[in-house]
Amino acid sequence: MRMRTFFALTATALLTGFVLPASAQMPPRRRPQLPDKFTNLQVLPKDISKDRLVDTMRLFSRSLGVHCDHCHEATEEHADWASDKKEAKIAARNMMKLVHDINTNYMPKLEALPGENEKEAEKEKNVNCWTCHRGQKEPAEGPPPEEKREGPPPSRGEHEDERSH
Repeated sequence: MRMRTFFALTATALLTGFVLPASAQMPPRRRPQLPDKFTNLQVLPKDISKDRLVDTMRLFSRSLGVHCDHCHEATEEHADWASDKKEAKIAARNMMKLVHDINTNYMPKLEALPGENEKEAEKEKNVNCWTCHRGQKEPAEGPPPEEKREGPPPSRGEHEDERSH
């Protein structure tokens, strides 16, 4: 019984002595506050709500695996959200226009694939940042390497050398 008490007290001391101070040294990431009125909105609606804007920016952040300071002049203490100094912000605006164009002018014209449920296909008829970026700043180029394809491998006869026929 004394041994269990000793181990419990030792574990408590270790956790208190090592884990808590380490976490106390790392304060939570602070973010500058968003203003109540937005300026320099060129693609998003000028009357967008604060909640909708935050949701949109979070989608961008998660889709590209970046934080606010990737596109905005922002530090933990201050942010100039309206600044256009960073090329990434200009690129983001252009991508927003491209996505809007694709979703408005091209996606509605797609028909369901054979065997595809019309209602399910309709839900999937929009693209967004995640469609291409998948959590990376730059979208992947080209198809995955041969060995990473899904599905069964081709049968031996499918890729035989032409000379064998």
